Amino acid sequence: MTYALPRLPKWPAEAIDYEINCAAELTGGETIASVVSIVSEPTGLTFGAATLNATAKSYGGRAASPANTVITTRISAGAGATKYKVRATYTTASGETRQAVVQLDVL
Repeated sequence: MTYALPRLPKWPAEAIDYEINCAAELTGGETIASVVSIVSEPTGLTFGAATLNATAKSYGGRAASPANTVITTRISAGAGATKYKVRATYTTASGETRQAVVQLDVL
């Protein structure tokens, strides 16, 4: 199955908090228990500590994401004109290990 990765923009000198919303992949009330790691392909990005949303998070007209379904991390560094795949590995409340991937475009 092929699908487009969610895309995030960033300038090389910026250090910005980015959200990786996992709500669509978590079904039946499943939530994230912990974030195992966040890495990039290629390497070159710096990641701050990952946090989870403690309460439901609204995104305008879309349905709210339940608590503990959105990973936030501060991303800095990166080379200009480079596309990175950012991969967050996390453990669910039921003990499964899963991954979420987004594309970060450093402009």
